[in-house]
Amino acid sequence: MSRKAQATIFMIIGLIILIGGISFFYLRQKTLETPVEQKAEEFKPEFEVQSQLKDYVDACIQQQVLQGLEIIRLQGGYINIPDDAITLTVKDKNNLQIKDVDGNKRVVVDANGEGNKVPYWLTKDSLDIPSLDLIKSELAGYVTGELGKCVKDFRPFREQRFNVTYGRIGTEVEMEKAVAVRVRFPISMERENIKFDISDFVYTLPIDMASIYALSSDLAVNEHFNAYLEGHAKDLISLYSGIDEKKLPPFSQSLTNFNCDSVSWSKASVKSMLKQIFEKNIIYLKIKNTDFIKIVSQNPSMQGVYDSFIYELFDTNFSGLSANFSYRPEWEFISYDIKPNFGDLLQPLRAMQNRVPLIPPICIFEYEFKYTIDMPVLAEVNSLSSALIKPESNVYFDGRGFNFQFAMDSFLCGNQERECTGRLNEGLSANAAGPDVPALPKTLFCSEEQKTSEEITITTLDWSTKQAIANIPVYYYCGSDNNNCFMGQTDAAGTLTTKFPKCINGFIHMYKQGYGQLAELLTVYNEPARAIAYEIDRLKEVSIELKKIYIPDYVKNYYETRDLSFGNSIRDLSPGENAIMSILGPQQNIYFYPDPESRKIELGSGSFSLNIVLNGNVSIQPKQIQGQTLNGFKGKQIFGVTNLGWNIAKGRVKDKVTFFALSDFDSSNLNPGTWDDILDPILRDDGNLSAELLYQCSRNPADDSCIYASCSFVAIDGTNSMDFAVAEDSCQKVEKVEITKEQYSQFIQPQFS
Repeated sequence: MSRKAQATIFMIIGLIILIGGISFFYLRQKTLETPVEQKAEEFKPEFEVQSQLKDYVDACIQQQVLQGLEIIRLQGGYINIPDDAITLTVKDKNNLQIKDVDGNKRVVVDANGEGNKVPYWLTKDSLDIPSLDLIKSELAGYVTGELGKCVKDFRPFREQRFNVTYGRIGTEVEMEKAVAVRVRFPISMERENIKFDISDFVYTLPIDMASIYALSSDLAVNEHFNAYLEGHAKDLISLYSGIDEKKLPPFSQSLTNFNCDSVSWSKASVKSMLKQIFEKNIIYLKIKNTDFIKIVSQNPSMQGVYDSFIYELFDTNFSGLSANFSYRPEWEFISYDIKPNFGDLLQPLRAMQNRVPLIPPICIFEYEFKYTIDMPVLAEVNSLSSALIKPESNVYFDGRGFNFQFAMDSFLCGNQERECTGRLNEGLSANAAGPDVPALPKTLFCSEEQKTSEEITITTLDWSTKQAIANIPVYYYCGSDNNNCFMGQTDAAGTLTTKFPKCINGFIHMYKQGYGQLAELLTVYNEPARAIAYEIDRLKEVSIELKKIYIPDYVKNYYETRDLSFGNSIRDLSPGENAIMSILGPQQNIYFYPDPESRKIELGSGSFSLNIVLNGNVSIQPKQIQGQTLNGFKGKQIFGVTNLGWNIAKGRVKDKVTFFALSDFDSSNLNPGTWDDILDPILRDDGNLSAELLYQCSRNPADDSCIYASCSFVAIDGTNSMDFAVAEDSCQKVEKVEITKEQYSQFIQPQFS
């Protein structure tokens, strides 16, 4: 808040209030502004002390509203969680912790905090969504109670010999496109010939709680009736299952052999795998008609998998809102079992046949497992245009996003979704080609009656040795994930001869442990009998190296040379910088770089989706703005997010691969750094680059005019909030530069060497 210098005793009072932390501010775009305030009637002070008193109370109201809304955000709509509520303990990513501070409930930064209690809006037994009116009353009660403490009996004014009397506080809250808090607080002040009354205060905050609540409640209700969390969990179990001890036990799959060897699992080890799989993949569940970035793959089979993770729950368009879901491995399953089991041992059912003389016994194994998993899931609804509150410094940033959270449980019972009736529910078929192809129920398309083509002989070969590969399951996909048919398995000679269902532009796909996935177009119509050979390359262990592309250097070089290559902007990671790398495709790798134990992964050919989140340690110093202090912070800061499609051709994998990560910052420049260094990034959320470059130009000594053809570079920043200020007589110029993701993507592809 700006204050004009005033040589009065009340200015001293105001300064005491400011130093005490009662007055707050927020940063909005490029200037510091007072919060949006709507008044029932125009405030026209008769005496200067009236303004001082109003500022004093306004500052207290601001503090309570900011703190109250942040508690509501972290505690699923509650400030005081009911005693009988079931809660999930969630450690905040920014170490925000709700604590009792001197008798007041406050949000503080505590890296050692145990986490906050987040109520379940949905359990396996009940749906318990707080009403919006209840959330309003929670905030109103908090403001009323805390405001009475904050004013401290108006001690600063009493010390100036004012007689202060006041009545009961009444608070009303409205939550629409903004949160509006109206406080009725009758106050009378008198001293000598100064006497006045004041009673009405209004404070508003740009947080769209109405839309946030609407989407949150819709998500909980739709989960209760449509069980989309359970559907996603079953998709993931099927995706990662197979007759392999390194995979999950399948829902339903048969295996026949002569040696009677089978695969078994430990129930405890399967639980560990499940927790890792859910941690990595529940985040990919998305809701249609909300804002999210769709994963795009050049592989139609993989695209079908990603698309299946997008659920259509409602017709309402929640533009500007995102819905995200997550599971963390520290959250124990509420209940967990897999049947049939023998204690901790999971084994298939076995049948043996020996009816043919001179032929060894034939063993038939039925791998049919039923999962019971009661699992906590954190739901987060982010209003992208709403204000972000920083409770530790009582500041908010307009348009930075308000992230509301609540808990739900995902409950599978014997593969059934949110019910335990004992009915047979097979879930997804286990006829999957591997961990990257969804297993789905059979349809009429896959029936024997539909296999009307002439015989097709499939031969599978090792790409490098040209030797036959035996025992590869072969699948044929046509148009829909439901039409994904198991065609058989290649024999010892690497061949499979069978008839196919007819399909134009279908896909044949296959997967074998130790090899990359193969997926190629195959049209089956009225062709004569034919033989087709497919070559699959082996997975190769490769070393990983990560370089960063320093965006300010890259954009400056592009403006001055029009060269889109990254040559002169490539840097090594600075101390304190690291990355989380997600490589999704025929093989899936989540890699934390640098890994002190290993810098190797397995790769093969195929189409991949690459995501790299680059982080760095920073130490941002406090900043003085108009006499106020904007607190600094020390910790992790996201430097850039890189999303790319990556196609690897057969035989292209070599011993080493170098990845490139976009970075707005360098930790060597931010220890220490300033708020100005980090508040205006060049890399936008959509992957495009948008920057302003400031140049200082020469002057013509003859007429003192600016020579704009002769300029030297001064500085660069983004175009989001802070602009360069160029005076007419400065001989400076500002150039705006835009580089789209499509323009630079080909230059940032990983490189093998």
